[in-house]
Amino acid sequence: MTLTEIAVNRKIVKIKCTEMSCDACKRSITKSINQLRGIKSLDIDLETKIITAIIDDTMTDEQSVLNAVVGAGYEAEIIN
Repeated sequence: MTLTEIAVNRKIVKIKCTEMSCDACKRSITKSINQLRGIKSLDIDLETKIITAIIDDTMTDEQSVLNAVVGAGYEAEIIN
């Protein structure tokens, strides 16, 4: 795989989760998202309540990441 192919297969997913308020929330969401294949990087900012995931879009998609957050028990929405 070339560097260009690696870059092409990456997508940034941003999710707003206003219910997220503590480290336990962060751990729960992290665990749920990390069960997905294709998660390359994950950042959860409790202050802004934004989850940023870099995914391999040949292995997963933004809806799956959102579903993982919702499946962990939180209301959330994809943002741009």
